[in-house]
Amino acid sequence: LNSKLNLKLIKEAGYDYIVASRLKNMSKGILDRVFDEEGYQVLEEKKWRFDREIFGEEFRFKVIERENIIKTGEGEIFKIPENLIITYSSKRAKKDKEERQRLVEKAKELLERPGNVRAAEKRGGRKYLRRISESEEYVLDEEAIKRDEKFDGFYAIQTSKKEMSVTEVLNAYHDLWKIEQSF
Repeated sequence: LNSKLNLKLIKEAGYDYIVASRLKNMSKGILDRVFDEEGYQVLEEKKWRFDREIFGEEFRFKVIERENIIKTGEGEIFKIPENLIITYSSKRAKKDKEERQRLVEKAKELLERPGNVRAAEKRGGRKYLRRISESEEYVLDEEAIKRDEKFDGFYAIQTSKKEMSVTEVLNAYHDLWKIEQSF
């Protein structure tokens, strides 16, 4: 849903959006702001439906204003003003770490059976393998593991509805997430 062209079509139809956004695909400038501790805030529990079972003990957020620049196939450029709400959750950090460790274990298993590794496929445990020669020789990619570790606990939600408060956006997104989980 949240391809840039789809977001453009949503805005052209007169609607706004609240969608998840992949942090790992963000520009260096945005990522520098994400990982800068300055500007993070803690939401007051009474202002939103805070659930420690879902978010863990530590939950904080930062709002980054930006323009989403969309280039069409015809070379047209559109700019959509957005808020990027970056959240950090201790529970999500724990889950991300566990998932990465599971994939590292899969990568190690693949190294024991090199015939199962294909360089073109960077999914699952393969994303943590690096080819070291023209032959089918691989090693564990420690840099990729460290790079992914930086993102533990972070999540991004982008919205074109800039007048909505952070709590309104988080509650709306959380409600959407609950609906999606029921299917």
